[in-house]
Amino acid sequence: MAVFVDITERQRAEEALREAGRRKDELLATLAQELRNPLVPIRNAAQILRRHGSSDPMVRAARDLIERQVEYPGSGRNRRGCESW
Repeated sequence: MAVFVDITERQRAEEALREAGRRKDELLATLAQELRNPLVPIRNAAQILRRHGSSDPMVRAARDLIERQVEYPGSGRNRRGCESW
């Protein structure tokens, strides 16, 4: 006795899941790139502030905050793994 099971629908569903995964990955890559692009001028401004220095502690604190946030966007953590403010 032989039993045949039609797995056509399962194969279609699996392929649809793979395709959805590929599209999700492409979307995330595009979003990551779009989020990085506007940060470049902000990062450059922070570097200018660093190069030209300031003895004002508030300016230094603001510059450091900008650098942390631009370097690790969305992570909420700075280089040392500490929480950013």
